[in-house]
Parts: sequence; C-alpha cells; structure tokens
Amino acid sequence: MCFLYLIYKLASQLCKAKNVIAMLPFSVWRELMIKLDPLRPLKGDFRDLADKMGFDVKRIFKFQAMPSPTQAVLKGCMNSTIDDLMIKLEEIGRDDAKRDVERWIRANCQCARCHN
Repeated sequence: MCFLYLIYKLASQLCKAKNVIAMLPFSVWRELMIKLDPLRPLKGDFRDLADKMGFDVKRIFKFQAMPSPTQAVLKGCMNSTIDDLMIKLEEIGRDDAKRDVERWIRANCQCARCHN
C-alpha cells in the first residue's frame, strides 16, 4: 500500500501541462473546437494550428472536410504535450484558446509551478 501511495503522491506533483493532449477533458477540446473550427481569413483557425503542429497542406485540407477540423487536428497530435499546444496557440495568435487550456491546468494541477 505504501508503494502505491508514493506513486500517487509523485504523480500528483507532476505538472498537468507536461501531459499529452489526450489527457485534456472533452470540455477543453470542445472550447478549442468552438474557437478554432470557424475559418478565419487572416490567421488563427485550425489550419494554422495544424501547420504549427507539423501537418502538411494535403492533410490540412483533409481536416477541413471533417465535421470538426480542430478535433481531427488534436487527434492527430494527441501525443504532443499540453505545453506544446499552448505554445502553438500563442504562436497563431489565439491567446483566448490558450487561456481555456491554462484555466483547466490551474484548476486541476497540484504542482508547485502552477500553484505559485
């Protein structure tokens, strides 16, 4: 029992932002879909996020044909870290979407970095 408790304590000290995107709850994914699915003529939609996440143009056009392109992008890079996602959101000028992710991290992370 002590070993399991130690693992639990250690895991609770790790920053949620270091987890992979797949660990985000669907409510956060939904907020990102609401914000990034609509096409924006200048910058800041799912196409820019997909580009920053390393997808080529052919794949981005495939995403565009899907019911939720943002969900398709997130599924395609589920093994990227949440930190990386936030960096990419900032790079495409979507601080509003980044704040949604940060809000979840602040509410759920127990690490020292997030509680300072």
